[in-house]
This record gives sequence, structure tokens and C-alpha cells, in this order.
Amino acid sequence: MSRHSRLEMACQGADWTYSPRIRCLDFDWSVLSNDARLAGYVAYLYQPCVVGSPGPAPNVFIVRRHSNGEAPPVSLYRDDQPILRRVPADLAVARLAWEVNRGVVEGAGRRLLLHAAAAEQDGRIVILAGPEGSGKSTLVDALVRAGLRYVTDETVAVRVPSARIDPYPKPIALHESEQEELVPAHAIRADSVATSGGIARVLVLLAGYRPGRATTAEEMQRADAAVVLAEQAFNFRHLGRGRLDVLADVVRAADSYRLEVGELSAARDVVLDLVANGNPER
Repeated sequence: MSRHSRLEMACQGADWTYSPRIRCLDFDWSVLSNDARLAGYVAYLYQPCVVGSPGPAPNVFIVRRHSNGEAPPVSLYRDDQPILRRVPADLAVARLAWEVNRGVVEGAGRRLLLHAAAAEQDGRIVILAGPEGSGKSTLVDALVRAGLRYVTDETVAVRVPSARIDPYPKPIALHESEQEELVPAHAIRADSVATSGGIARVLVLLAGYRPGRATTAEEMQRADAAVVLAEQAFNFRHLGRGRLDVLADVVRAADSYRLEVGELSAARDVVLDLVANGNPER
């Protein structure tokens, strides 16, 4: 049962509605809004994570649509704390998605969280890891459109100590110029979302996007891959006992490659081949 904040209690009434309850890993949340369509849109973005009927959750985001102007602005709150005031609705939804991901990271428990995306085919999970702006979201979107099933974008959750990856099918965050577009994987294809976890069999470390250059995949030593993964973990330092063992288990089970991306379709095809065939020498 949600512990109602004062603001949440003040927003109870005929003009306010809850979204369904949503669970992203261990972070349970819902939206309370005076705009039913906006609450429904958020639930649509996170449809694979919906776990209950409309109502309060342990974490409630309040999305208030103001009534003035042709495109009424929106304010976003969590508990009694304002996050954004009077901004366009798409900006408020993007920030809500960011806040949800923050809640996932803060409630990670016994999971190693990697700054990475992941997709799956026939039980073989590929992790796409790399720094901000390296193209993880764009590439995982291309892989899903090519037939792989979506595991997650931005936050790969690896259980400690089993090293199994838990699906976290948040909307894919694509960036066009300075605009962010949230694309739910289930809108790409009805069967596009992975429903169970597994072990990573391919690890791709994105070295960056360099237009005009050849797209190449170079095999990496496991020790080098482990160092890069540790650098791309949200909570590696704070995870405590077992973190090194689970990192070793991830790289031990996977073929690891450093991918130089010169062209998206070429990078997609390289990764598809690695997922389908792996390294024939191993």
C-alpha cells in the first residue's frame, strides 16, 4: 500500500486518475494525473512492466496538467517534491522516465547494474555497453527491428551471484538532435519483448560512432572486457561482496568484442551475425 504524500491526498477527486501499477525490476510505481490520456500514455510506454490495476503504488508520480494556453503545460512531482514546473508534456514524460530509472538504480538490491542495452535471440543475450552517446539505444532499436527480442535499454540488471540478466523493458530512449523520443519495444513488433532472463553470450563494447569509417568488430581479452564493464556499472563500488565474481562470470560466459561503428546498418548486421554464430574458434 502506498504511503500517501500530502500532495497525493490533495489530488484525490473526480478529475484525477491513477495509472496501472508498474514494476520496473524492484521499483513499484504509478502515476496520478488530472489528465487521463497522459496517465494512459505513460502506462502504454511501460506496458510490459504493468503488474496491477489502476491505483496507488509505493512510489507515486503526480503529473498535473495546467489549464491555460493552447498547449497546456505540465508539472511533475514525486511525493511532495516538485521535479519540473509548467513544462511541455513530452519533457515531463522524458523526465519521469529518467526518475523511474533513478529509482531502479537506487533500489538495485543484489544486482549489478550496467550502463548498457541488451537484446536476445534464441536464448542468446547480447549486451551493448558503452559511455553516454556511444549509440547503445540506436543499435538496440535496430536489432529489435531486425527480429531480436528486447531486454532493456540503458540499464542491464545482472543478478548477484548467478550472473543472470533480468528483463527491464523500459521504453527505448532515442535522440534526434536535442529531442528525446521514447519508443516502446512492443510498438515495434507484438512479440518483441523478452519475457525471461538469461546469461549473456555476446558482449559488445561500443568504441564510438565514426561516420565514414569501416564498421569493425575486434575480439577482446576477457580481462579487458571486465575492466570496461566495471567502468560502465552504476553501482559497482557499492555492490560489495560478490561484485568481482559476477563480473568475471559475465565475461567468462560471453564472446567479447570492441565495435567501431561507421554506419548503423553495418553495425546491426555485424551484431546479428555475432549473436547467431558467435566466435567459431571458441
